[in-house]
Amino acid sequence: LCHAFCRPACPLMKVPRLTLVMGPQDCGKKDMNVVLEASLTAGLPSFQYRVKNQSLRQKLAPSILALMKPHDAQLAVNDDPYLAQEMGASILHLGQDDMELKQARTIIGPDMMLGLSVRHEEEAKNVAPIADYAGVGPVFGTLSKMDAAPALGPERARAIADMLHVPVIFIGGINHGNIGQLDIRDNEGVAVISAIASAEDPAQATQDLLSKLAIKGDMQ
Repeated sequence: LCHAFCRPACPLMKVPRLTLVMGPQDCGKKDMNVVLEASLTAGLPSFQYRVKNQSLRQKLAPSILALMKPHDAQLAVNDDPYLAQEMGASILHLGQDDMELKQARTIIGPDMMLGLSVRHEEEAKNVAPIADYAGVGPVFGTLSKMDAAPALGPERARAIADMLHVPVIFIGGINHGNIGQLDIRDNEGVAVISAIASAEDPAQATQDLLSKLAIKGDMQ
């Protein structure tokens, strides 16, 4: 049986093809719950709950769970292993400056998928075997994260992905116009923020992205 620190011996987990990363800060004047429900109804496979303010994060969590319950979508939580466990999330995603992976794994247990952001080649070399996948980016320039690292570009992002021995989710400035520039392979996906959160029609935006990703392989 796998345990918390035998991740290399376990089969690779399957990452979602499309993830919406969002908090109320990403929705402008729109209600985050309205955006999320529209995207989920359109078939969104995965939602990453990202709210930096801890008290607000806790306050909004019950409404997120209620919205997701009728849908067959994975819940990911950003930065907070305790909340991820409390919400019964499928995925915890950590940045390089967040909690150590070993510590997070002891909190969430062996079954929750654990992801780590990778911003450049040096970080790719040091991805701990405890991580189940890497979030590689930002691929393109983005205004959704003010402290984002410099954009990698699609070719460098692909090269970094090829350095890794875990599945990859590309993130950062990805939208309907540039997603075709990415070389997305089996058991890889993309994460978007404004491409859905800022869209006039979040449901249509979700469907369009899923259609583009389906051309490159399985959407799930």
